[in-house]
Amino acid sequence: MFELSSDSDDEPLQASLHTTWSDAFICFRSEPQIEIDSCPLDWWRGHSVAHQVLAMLALKYLGSLATSVPSERLFSMSGHVVNKNRASLSADSVNELVCLNNWLKK
Repeated sequence: MFELSSDSDDEPLQASLHTTWSDAFICFRSEPQIEIDSCPLDWWRGHSVAHQVLAMLALKYLGSLATSVPSERLFSMSGHVVNKNRASLSADSVNELVCLNNWLKK
């Protein structure tokens, strides 16, 4: 692949291909836009050689799974269960109510 390096903290990071970040971004912006229903991961798979500097960022951020959605739903559900009227519920009772609510939805 390639490595990012800089001799000092004052210099911008550059790829070993001697392409600066701004040059890489200008090259990327000159590409035609993809269709709205196209997969960006497929696009980056096909263009990673041409845009090596930015492909690293695409891999990092587009490759992340959306795993926080179930936990966010759980916290939201717990927030609805524990309100001012039920503030003194034990942790076990909250767990049981959240589980029951989830099972009843199914």
